[in-house]
Amino acid sequence: MTRQMIFFIPFLIVMPLIFGIDGIVYTGPIADMLSAVVAIVMAMFDFRDMNRLANEKGASA
Repeated sequence: MTRQMIFFIPFLIVMPLIFGIDGIVYTGPIADMLSAVVAIVMAMFDFRDMNRLANEKGASA
């Protein structure tokens, strides 16, 4: 959903205005790259929270 709704559609509208017809070609890879960055950042936050919870549970046991 991140790729299609948040990145792809807005870039599909904006990129051709900046780069012309090449902007349409660049839209897909840019949307993929940005959605991958968002997924990696979200995973980092989740792993950090899981480690914190595991440490808290281990300390209370």
